[in-house]
Order: sequence, then C-alpha cells, then structure tokens
Amino acid sequence: MIRTLQGVLRVSQWWASKAVPLVAIAAVAYSKFDPQPNWATLAYYIFLFVVSVVGIAGFGYLLNDAFDVEGDRVKGRENALTSLGRNKTYALFGLLAILAYTPLLGLPGKAILVWLYLTEFLLFALYSMPQVRLKEKGVFGVVADSLYGHVIPSLSAWVALVSIREITGPVYAIGGLFLLAWQLPLGMRHILGHQLGDYSKDRSAGEETFVIAHGTKTSRRLIGLVLTPIELAGLISFLIAIIKMSWIPLFALVAFAIFRCWITLPAKYPKFNLKMPTDSYSLEMFSWHVLSEFSQDVLPPILLLSVAHSTPSLWPVLILYPIFRNDACREYITKAKTLINRVS
Repeated sequence: MIRTLQGVLRVSQWWASKAVPLVAIAAVAYSKFDPQPNWATLAYYIFLFVVSVVGIAGFGYLLNDAFDVEGDRVKGRENALTSLGRNKTYALFGLLAILAYTPLLGLPGKAILVWLYLTEFLLFALYSMPQVRLKEKGVFGVVADSLYGHVIPSLSAWVALVSIREITGPVYAIGGLFLLAWQLPLGMRHILGHQLGDYSKDRSAGEETFVIAHGTKTSRRLIGLVLTPIELAGLISFLIAIIKMSWIPLFALVAFAIFRCWITLPAKYPKFNLKMPTDSYSLEMFSWHVLSEFSQDVLPPILLLSVAHSTPSLWPVLILYPIFRNDACREYITKAKTLINRVS
C-alpha cells in the first residue's frame, strides 16, 4: 500500500530535491530568528512542516496527473491514476488536503503560510486544468511551474517555523527576497530541462510548451546565459544574508564549484570551458552539475551543520539528514570506502 502511494504521489521525484532542502531552510530560519531556540520545539515544528509538505506536494502531483491522463496515454507514459479508480482518487485528494493544512495550526508562521498555500493550490489548478492550462502557455507556464514548485515552497519553509511578530531588523525580509531571487531562476531552469527531455513526446502529443514554441537551441541558451548567472547571484546573496549564522555554506559552495569546474567536469565533458563567458554549453553544464547538485545534495546537510555550529543546543538537528536522506548517506559511505580502497 505504501509503495503504491509513493508511486501515485511520485515521492521519488520531489522528496530529495525539494522536501529535504526545505527542511534545512526551515531549520536555518528557526535557528537564526527564534528568540529562544529549543531542540524539542524545533523537532515538533519540523514534524508538522514535513507532514504539510507531503500533503501539498502530493496534492499537486496528483492534480497534475488527473488532468494528464489522456495526454500521458498519447505519449505512452504511465499514469498511476488510470488504475487507482475515481472514488480512491477523490478520497486521496481529501486526505492530502487535510495533511497539507491541518499541521499549519501548530506552526508559528501559519498566518502567512495559509496565504502561500492558497496561492500554491491556485497555481496547481491554473497550471493543469484544461480551461487555462498554463503548462502550455509558454513563458507563463515556465514561471508558474517555478513559483509552485520552488519559490512558494521555499518561502513557506522560511516563514513556517518563525512568528513574524518576533522578527526585528531587515535581515529576515532580505533573506526572503534573496531566497526568491535564487529559487525563481532555479525552478525555471529545471522545468525547461524537463521540457527539453520531453521534447519529442510533447511534440507528438501536440502540446505547446515553451521549448516547442521557441526551440531547443534558444531554450538551452536561456538556461546557460540568462538563468544560470541570475540563479548563482541569488544563491550567493542568500548565503551572504545568513553568513552571520555561519560562513560554512558559502565556503562549501566555493569549494564544490572549484572541485567540479577544475577537476571532474573537464574530465567528463571535454568541451567544458568556463573561460568563455558566452559559452552557453559550459554554463548549462555548470548549472546542472554545480548549482543543481549543490542545492539538492550538498547544501542541505551543510545548512544543518551550520545550525548546529551557530546554536549548539540544536545539535540533534544533525540526525535529520540521515533520517530523511539515508539513501544519500549510504552512497557517501560507499564512495568513501571505494576511495579508501584505491588509496590503500
């Protein structure tokens, strides 16, 4: 039953890349802005927030699949709702809506979260429903996907664990603005990459995505020359905004970028060359193999480490990453063993 639900809600597509980073961002905001941070309180808030994230993410994917049954059939793509049945689908929609909203009652940022979630649900509907279907409205679809898939969830994580009444000074608002400046181009880049991967199937199905309307070459140049530099600037700005809490995340970004750009990427992609600022190919490779991998796999544990470093009483936060990403931890251990065997 659990595996069936995981398949229907496509948990594997959003848990590692979105849910876990959101938990790390929420922990950072709590550590930095709560006047009396406490580990037990943080654990309780994170539990509520994760339940809410599961509810709203699952609802969004389920709604998208509900409107894509016929399109997926034409593309030859599996759609889990075809075998679920109408009554079970309605019941699952109701359950996910309850999971999304009920935990908000126990979170300090509920006054803002309610409006963010309402906007999220509205975007879900406008993106998928045939009467509007922003999914096929070119740049509007790209922006909408980024908003509901990255921007609003990240801002929700930023406000969820903190009461706005306890905030003093401009740092909290500035951090939120930089978070938006980072997540918006990141989300746009990811949906364009998804459309590039589905180009042939979407074209056969008669869908009018941004990539189909403007071509793969233009889309790749947009990713490399426009979105990647903006995303990098937004990410650096956000890490600078929280630098008083810890310098570790910014240092980790610089170290990871150097490692990737000067060691692994040139070996794997001979055409990779960041010495040419107008080389869209190299910048696109940089976006996938540096920015995406850093945001998804490197930054979350680094942020949790920073929380423990800046607020020692919250050190148990370090166990969250092994709990939520045990697959990544196993992979790191395997790579470490391989490296040790090679050295010895």
